[in-house]
Amino acid sequence: VLEPLGGVDVPVIAVPGNHDYFSGNAEPLRSLAEELGIVLLQNEVREIDGLQWVGIDSYQAQRHDAEIQPLERRLPQIV
Repeated sequence: VLEPLGGVDVPVIAVPGNHDYFSGNAEPLRSLAEELGIVLLQNEVREIDGLQWVGIDSYQAQRHDAEIQPLERRLPQIV
């Protein structure tokens, strides 16, 4: 499903959700994302092209951290 996103010329960002934890572990998603050049955010903030991307992990899987702080308050954030 993610393979077509690996060849695009824009940043691709993914955040694990509850379906990624049905098997108990979202780590296979990390290796696939790395292979395809997709940025995987798990309770972290990353600045890409002047925007802050905030990836809060799955609430249902109790992997979330809603206390993440922005890198720069002056930059727009997409959560």
